[in-house]
Amino acid sequence: MSWLDWAIDDPAPGNCGYSILNVPCEVDPSLRFGMTVHGADGYWSGGRRPSATMAALGNSWGSTVLQDGTTYKHRPRPTFVNWHGGGPAQNIGTEAIEAEGKRELWTPPQRASIARVCIDTWKWFGWGDVKLGAPTDRTQTGIRAALLSLGYGSLWEHNWFDNTDCPAGRDDWPWLVAEVRKGIAMGISLNQPIVDVARTPKGDGGVFCFGKAQFYGSMGGTPLAKPIVAIEGTRTGNGYWLVAADGGIFSFGDARYHGSVTELRQALAKK
Repeated sequence: MSWLDWAIDDPAPGNCGYSILNVPCEVDPSLRFGMTVHGADGYWSGGRRPSATMAALGNSWGSTVLQDGTTYKHRPRPTFVNWHGGGPAQNIGTEAIEAEGKRELWTPPQRASIARVCIDTWKWFGWGDVKLGAPTDRTQTGIRAALLSLGYGSLWEHNWFDNTDCPAGRDDWPWLVAEVRKGIAMGISLNQPIVDVARTPKGDGGVFCFGKAQFYGSMGGTPLAKPIVAIEGTRTGNGYWLVAADGGIFSFGDARYHGSVTELRQALAKK
């Protein structure tokens, strides 16, 4: 299964974790328990990529999400040991996202991309539910015990593992947990707009867009004879069709309307 194939490739340097860690550069998937979100405490500008920062500082991580939602993929798989924790327990136990910024909250595009990275990672490992971690005693023994207590599919703030200067509290954990759960339940890639059937079982036609997918409208708030059951994007990515259970079609963006089964049924009924 591919991982973050929608992100920009920006390979990390060869270093894995801190040089003092006696751990391999890549671990068995069974040793990965969850995801750590790390605050970058800085910005990338002028065309400088995160891999250049890694090379300069001698560190590494799995992916970077900029404030505009742009996402860089630094590893071919989420099983590499990265610098992001300071000890074997968290370096082996979790994959890492680096979130651009200092003390400000995640931006809306950044939030969407962080959720998307998490969803792809959960699917890659086959983890089930999302389990939110909590601050540990910051010892290797305590961190290991915390990871094992939650099992697979745990989500962590970097500062819960280590006392660092990296900014904490920029996140919205209840939102992120709910968003990742929703993406897992849908079982589809989020490189296109999706119908929010998980949140609205009646299929009221609400459309939620992720990453760089644009919103072109929805049937949310409009009374429907039958619920929306599917969505299909246009080849350009600049529009989509919503499909209702009774064959009704609703077009948005550059999606052209050519008729529907509902109209055909009504025409036949008049004959």
